Amino acid sequence: MKKNFSVLSEKYKPLKWNEVIGQKDIIFILKKAIQENCLSKILFFFGPEGVGKNTCARILSNELNSFSELENFSLNVFEINGLFNDSLEYFDKIISKSRFFPKIGKYNVFIINNIHMFSQCFFNFFIRFIEEKHTHVLFIFCGTEEKKIPKLILSRCQVYEFKSVSTKEIFLHFKMIAEKENIKVESEALLILSKHVKGSISKAFYLFDKLILYSEKKISKEFIIKKLGIIDIKYYFKIVDYILDKKIHKVFILLDQILQEKIGSYDYLIIGLTKHFRNLFLSKNDETISILKFKKEIIFSYIAQSKKISYFFLVNALNICIRLKREYERLNQNYRLTIEIYLIQLAYLFDNQKNKNSSLIEEEKKK
Repeated sequence: MKKNFSVLSEKYKPLKWNEVIGQKDIIFILKKAIQENCLSKILFFFGPEGVGKNTCARILSNELNSFSELENFSLNVFEINGLFNDSLEYFDKIISKSRFFPKIGKYNVFIINNIHMFSQCFFNFFIRFIEEKHTHVLFIFCGTEEKKIPKLILSRCQVYEFKSVSTKEIFLHFKMIAEKENIKVESEALLILSKHVKGSISKAFYLFDKLILYSEKKISKEFIIKKLGIIDIKYYFKIVDYILDKKIHKVFILLDQILQEKIGSYDYLIIGLTKHFRNLFLSKNDETISILKFKKEIIFSYIAQSKKISYFFLVNALNICIRLKREYERLNQNYRLTIEIYLIQLAYLFDNQKNKNSSLIEEEKKK
């Protein structure tokens, strides 16, 4: 692996439409709107964090101003971020500058990030400005929540909904980068990273840069699981097996191992266990097995374990996990004790159901 490398998120920052990952539909519509001259002067890009909203806003600004490079970009573009909650005085200064026609290019462009973080005062100020109808000013709002934008503003916007980037697209993109940069990384490790970021390409870049700094050799599956705090799927199979075998003491020992050795965190444990029960539920039906995206041997393990458990137990186990998650989010301490209590509930649930089943079988035999 290379010891000297530039920050990949900067090196591979998209500057053109064909370099953007995962937003083909949005790009197609934007290109068509430019060609047919039907692009609104107020746009709203909304969707999950890290999926390319700001990137597309910058590329669009370049396209509209016919800049082939970014050297003139800063002359025409004013970026404001709702996270910093800039004052109205600051916003007024920028607005005053934008009233003048640009010396280079056609438009002064406002890219307003995290617009859902702004106050009502900001929106009132903005509405007064857009009513002046400056033909050379373009506003691009970027935010994660559409419902937090006043309806009066939304009614004047062209709205573009950005989607999470698929695991496959993230995986293939980083595989290409790894090959190009001569970074040794296992395919399985890349797949884990691609799933872990939940559709955020910027988060993927941040973590990949971090992992490269950590590792001097090959990035392995084990290395990435440890560094990301992900709990290996084998632990969930063990937890459920111990519950089924009435060995709750072994569940506690395994839980201690996971937490003491920093194999994973509390929240990952809860999320992972919930997903595990969900996967077991899907494994009990031939038609839903195809939903599972795992290697064949893991799917076979799910099928084998699911045969030992009833639908009734799985539905109740999922409900217990959901209650555990709510309790975990509500508490500020005693996380471990809370998890242990809910694991005891799972063990009791299975044991209680097993006893009921045995009674029913005995009754059937008598009949």
